[in-house]
Amino acid sequence: TTELYSALFKAAGSAAAAACWIAAALYGRNSPSFIAARYWIFDVWEGRLADATRWAYRRWGVRVAGWPWALVLLRPLFDAAVRRGWAAARRDGVPWVWLAPNRVP
Repeated sequence: TTELYSALFKAAGSAAAAACWIAAALYGRNSPSFIAARYWIFDVWEGRLADATRWAYRRWGVRVAGWPWALVLLRPLFDAAVRRGWAAARRDGVPWVWLAPNRVP
């Protein structure tokens, strides 16, 4: 049963990942940083905080992405997600992320 729930949450996260609104507002849609942040937030990050964050992101992400003051506050968190996304991609052997041009070292 736990495996079923895990698979369902993973599928829902993957669907929501296509619309990573705040990362798109910060880095540009489909930029290397956008891809790395999306990879970390929706594919790698685990735990209760991650689940709660993804839930809030799906619920309010579109709205928050339109608030410049919120983007300023969230930028350090998304920059950390980018760094962690690059590291996870290297570890997991995901070349479409870590081989992207202009990648974060």
